[in-house]
Amino acid sequence: MHMLKARRPALGHVGAGLALFGVVSLAAVVGTEFVVWQAAKAPGTDTAAMTSLIGRIIDSRGMLLLYLLALTLPLGLLVLGIGLYLSRAAAAWEAALVAIPVAVGIVSEIAYGPRIIPIVTSILFLIGLGSMGLRVLRQTDEEWEQTRELRGAQPVTGST
Repeated sequence: MHMLKARRPALGHVGAGLALFGVVSLAAVVGTEFVVWQAAKAPGTDTAAMTSLIGRIIDSRGMLLLYLLALTLPLGLLVLGIGLYLSRAAAAWEAALVAIPVAVGIVSEIAYGPRIIPIVTSILFLIGLGSMGLRVLRQTDEEWEQTRELRGAQPVTGST
């Protein structure tokens, strides 16, 4: 978001807001799943009652809402990636690795795809963020205050 403040602040704010909302929703989903997992394997648990409880939790409107709200995470990252590309604050490949892998990984999870896909997409996302993060860590205070175009980044139109 900070890298977009000078040239595309609206995309930075919208993207970061959506991503944050998605992370919080996803954390709630994962937390609920951990509680269900622990409750189901507790010693002396009535299996029929626990199965019924888990079914009611998973099928509830609240969980459906959390699942849908968690999808704002890849949407927010897509908006941030587009902003990074349009503002030329990051290389095109970095912007793509912010915008695309998380969405692909989540779609793979939803579709019960091969287990390797979320792992690979997480690594790609880490490479994109890591590259930008190293560049930000190396910035001086003056460079931090005003994010400039990345040297060598191609304009959106393809001309210089």
